[in-house]
This record gives sequence, structure tokens and C-alpha cells, in this order.
Amino acid sequence: MDLTGLNFRGRNLNDADFTGTILDGAKFCKARLDHAIFFGADAQNADFTDASMRRADLRGSCLRRA
Repeated sequence: MDLTGLNFRGRNLNDADFTGTILDGAKFCKARLDHAIFFGADAQNADFTDASMRRADLRGSCLRRA
């Protein structure tokens, strides 16, 4: 799934599954991402400023310049 550049600012995305998703440049500012799964996701240039990411699974994800 390609979600390049989408704006998720302030959204409640707890438990969301982004496995293998392309999130290049996506904005997650102040989003709630507790227990979210980013396994193998491409989140280059994504903005996670002030996001809550308690126990999020980031294994195998690309976070360059995030």
C-alpha cells in the first residue's frame, strides 16, 4: 500500500498495521501510534514529531531522515 505524503496529524492510530506500507513523507505529528506495527514499512522522511509510539513495532522499517 502506498500512503506517500499523507497527513495523519493528531489521529488515533493505536494498533494500526502499516506492515510493508510506503509512508515516505507521511506526517504523524501528535498522532497516537501506541502498539502500531511498522514491520518492513518504508517511512523515509516521515514526521513523527510529538507522536505517542509506546510499544510500536518498528523492526525492519526504514526510518531514514524520519
